Amino acid sequence: MAPKKSILSELRAVAATLPAVSKMAAEERNDRVLARWGWGAVALALLVLALPAFGRAIYLHTDLANYFLPIRAFHAACLASGDSCLWFPHFYNGFYLHGDGGAGLFHPLNDWIYRFLPFDVAFNVEFLRPYPVMLAGMYCFLRRWSLPRFASLFGASVFALSGFNLLHHMHMNVLAIAAHLPWLLWAIQGCLRGESARARAGSWFAVALLSGSQWLLGHPQYVVISSLAEAGYAALLVFERPQLRGLLTLLLAKIVGLAIGAVQVVPTLAALSLSARANAGQDLASSYALNPQQLLQLFTPHFLPPNLPLVHVASVYIGAAAPVLLAGLLLRRPVWRPQRTLVFGALGLGGLALILSLGDSGGLYALWSRVPILGQFRAPSRFLLLVHFFVAIAAAVSLSSLVGDPKRPVARRWVLFVVPALSIVVASWLASRPMGPAARTLLGVPLPWLASVGPLCFVLAASLVAFATGGARWAAALLLVLSVADQTYFGWRHIHSVEPRPAAAFLEPPDIPALGPGQRVHWGWPALAAGGISLSSGYAALPAQRKLHFGARFAPGHAPDRPLPRTLLASLRLASVGWMRADSSRAALPDPAAARWREIPETLPRARLVAKAIPLGDLLRQVVRVDLAETAIVRGAIDLEPGTRGSVELLRDAPGAIDLETRSPTRQLLVLSESFHSGWEAEVDGDPCPVLRVYGDFMGCVVEAGPHRVGFRFAPRSLRVGRAVSILGCLSAVLGLVLGIRLGRLSR
Repeated sequence: MAPKKSILSELRAVAATLPAVSKMAAEERNDRVLARWGWGAVALALLVLALPAFGRAIYLHTDLANYFLPIRAFHAACLASGDSCLWFPHFYNGFYLHGDGGAGLFHPLNDWIYRFLPFDVAFNVEFLRPYPVMLAGMYCFLRRWSLPRFASLFGASVFALSGFNLLHHMHMNVLAIAAHLPWLLWAIQGCLRGESARARAGSWFAVALLSGSQWLLGHPQYVVISSLAEAGYAALLVFERPQLRGLLTLLLAKIVGLAIGAVQVVPTLAALSLSARANAGQDLASSYALNPQQLLQLFTPHFLPPNLPLVHVASVYIGAAAPVLLAGLLLRRPVWRPQRTLVFGALGLGGLALILSLGDSGGLYALWSRVPILGQFRAPSRFLLLVHFFVAIAAAVSLSSLVGDPKRPVARRWVLFVVPALSIVVASWLASRPMGPAARTLLGVPLPWLASVGPLCFVLAASLVAFATGGARWAAALLLVLSVADQTYFGWRHIHSVEPRPAAAFLEPPDIPALGPGQRVHWGWPALAAGGISLSSGYAALPAQRKLHFGARFAPGHAPDRPLPRTLLASLRLASVGWMRADSSRAALPDPAAARWREIPETLPRARLVAKAIPLGDLLRQVVRVDLAETAIVRGAIDLEPGTRGSVELLRDAPGAIDLETRSPTRQLLVLSESFHSGWEAEVDGDPCPVLRVYGDFMGCVVEAGPHRVGFRFAPRSLRVGRAVSILGCLSAVLGLVLGIRLGRLSR
């Protein structure tokens, strides 16, 4: 009889679990259906961003046209021709492009796409790539915390389509670095809490590679910001489950990652030491901080008072649904208890990042800016990246707790409508303020309607969350659709403030006055360089300090026929500038054909010989007093022989490689209108020759009488050192992976 009782009791136990199993299966099916709706909405949003690519057009808003377009066109051309792309001859009379970092020349993905794809396709791939990568990374990270598919997708979409990421669309390397962040946190969790030694070794390897990939993209400030989030997250995991050995292993992975990126980091540090930021003060460090008034954008995303423009610096808005869900965290605290560490950590780290983004107004940034090297970074508002990231995490956890069991009613739903109420109050206050006609409309939308868009989105989001807490599956699906549409429209409106255009319109030399051999143009429109036109001006993060005066444009109101300042005219002549644009237009994409051009008289050739040199003194006074065609200005004294100036023939003028043939009756100085940099090396008939700094900004070398073959090559020592360290870092990463797997097998 005992066996029969045992069987009956087991059957009863199984029968008792059937409702729970059925309930779990129903929740699983519900989660899958909602996730399908979410994936459809997100795919549609990404398709909207990609629409110009189908017409072979590219986005050209601000830095896309002024920086990434010319340097990417140059990078692609160098890959096709086999030339070096380290030195960019089209900005600043020559410029160390790799040291500036924005090009990410040594990142494998950048090299592959521009080597094997047409330029416009590669440019669009680089532009669009971060969004699906950060979407997938955030989804996998949240799923690792056992959040449902739908809630994980919601958090991923809130982050990927956040105001920060969409308004920073013009900074392609920034978004690429940000896309690493959720994957890094995912790998850090595996490194500290992996179930097996092999899993921990694989996660360790992933942390090292992802960290190295970030450094190779060339914006160290965002890598530091990302590392701050990683350190905070690792501290949370260790606080919950202490493990000193895991922390030390993780620190080693970050060091190996830094070593992998050394081929970019070391040249960037060298470029920083020679740039205008080398002696940056507190004013530069705290510039572009978030104004506290700009926090109003949280409640009125499409409308702000005058003098607070909606630009990427104030990219506060993160959609209407996320703030409502943050309030919803108060409604079902026991339900999200398994993610308690994640929620409190996200809110704490997000709050810290928000305080830092306020700069001096927050009180903490002054301490941050006193840290060596970190004090040379600017724009505290860049910490908004972490605010959006951690808000997305907390909102996803809130949604997973609220959209749960309909049989468990949610009390105090009125809390959800606190945020919409604040939005209505702020919008009403702003709409009542006196404003000029220009502030009354935006994109042709009248002010009352414009002011009501934000509050309407908040009311809809709160209503949908309230319905979803009662088990309305349609409300949960519409909530994600509303969130995606809201955020996409907010970003799309700014991305399309400059309409996309075909890349071919910029890659061909524009209609400008004819230039002589080796001559440059002086104009404050960097996109001109995409067509192969060399400029005496430019646009970069770390331009080298220059001794001469190069004003980018005439001052506003300056008549084109008015005489140029003497120092500017001398600087332009020395830089071999043939023509300058004679107006002060600041249009985002001006028409070269409509420009008024001014010819620079007696501009000097790209390469020439002089028989006289004087020591450097007060350079700006000297260049307007001496005969620049006959006399050079150098540091120290050099022994030249008087005589008739010799002749120079330019044999090759490639990026970072210049070959010339000189003929002179006496010992003379060869002057080249290319910016001086310590990375240049010279040879005369195959023998090394010192490269001299001429006129403060340019370079040259001494040649003896008679015919000679002179070659200049750009080979900076910082690159050689960085490359050697990167090779060592890659080998260390592979060795660490092999040892981790090997030790895991031995410990079985």
